[in-house]
Amino acid sequence: MKYECIKVLETVKDKPLGMEVGELKTDKLWDAVRDHPTFRAIVD
Repeated sequence: MKYECIKVLETVKDKPLGMEVGELKTDKLWDAVRDHPTFRAIVD
């Protein structure tokens, strides 16, 4: 279940009011999914 947020992140990453890459890189909230390949592709 911890990777359910990746699906949501994929849908909001390109939206004007979506998540900012800098926020994704630094917010501890995302620590649990930092190793997921999709998350890494989005922030790198």
